[in-house]
Amino acid sequence: MYGEFKKRDKYCNLCKKTYQTFEEKQTDVNIAIQLFKLSIEDKYDKAIIISGDSDLIPSINAVRKTFPNKQIGVIIPIGRRAEALKLACDFYMKMKEKHLSSAILEYKIKINNNEFIICPSEWT
Repeated sequence: MYGEFKKRDKYCNLCKKTYQTFEEKQTDVNIAIQLFKLSIEDKYDKAIIISGDSDLIPSINAVRKTFPNKQIGVIIPIGRRAEALKLACDFYMKMKEKHLSSAILEYKIKINNNEFIICPSEWT
């Protein structure tokens, strides 16, 4: 149900070298399928998607047409505009830096006896 990150070669015009990067694949399709599946199963009245990906619009339109009583909203990530996506939804909100900073977990979280997850210092 999750997307994948696939390796991809890219060329840098400045340094004239090829390097490897990762490209996200299938996440939008999986979100779209789950949105419709959960609508059919009547698992929600209101869905909120955190995305700026306009590839979700056909699925949102299909759910809204097939299940007119369901509401679908979108939270647009920082740095994205997503005007067409906002128009396809019943409501929207722009994510702001203050939303992220107020949601940071504790600085140090114990996951096993001697293992911890530590918040990067630049996040605090």
